[in-house]
Amino acid sequence: MAVDVGANHRTALLGGYAALLAAAGLVLLFAPETVGSAPAVVAQLVGAAFLGFASLTWTARGLLLGGIYGRAVVVGNQTFAGVGALVLLRHLVDAPGVAAGIGFGILLLGAVLFGVVLRGSPVETPGA
Repeated sequence: MAVDVGANHRTALLGGYAALLAAAGLVLLFAPETVGSAPAVVAQLVGAAFLGFASLTWTARGLLLGGIYGRAVVVGNQTFAGVGALVLLRHLVDAPGVAAGIGFGILLLGAVLFGVVLRGSPVETPGA
């Protein structure tokens, strides 16, 4: 069953998710010690990836997405978020932690959001 999200709601959801990714990316980039035992360079690389996907998502938030439209943007984001969520879930089973839990929540949200966008009908943003 496809879930239809209106254009304004979809734009707000994508914009909000992009802002969330950007905030997490900035924390990882400038305060890598917040992730605990991970080496700083790994945390900063993950932060760079978060910032990259945040800018991609922010740029695409008003575009025609869904179905075959914007498929590379949607599938790339969904793959990053889905695989990242699974990796962090596995990590949380072995070593629970707040930072990994927050990262898991952010990435799970992205995997679900982009799954809905991928399966939904494309909706053009008015005035875009």
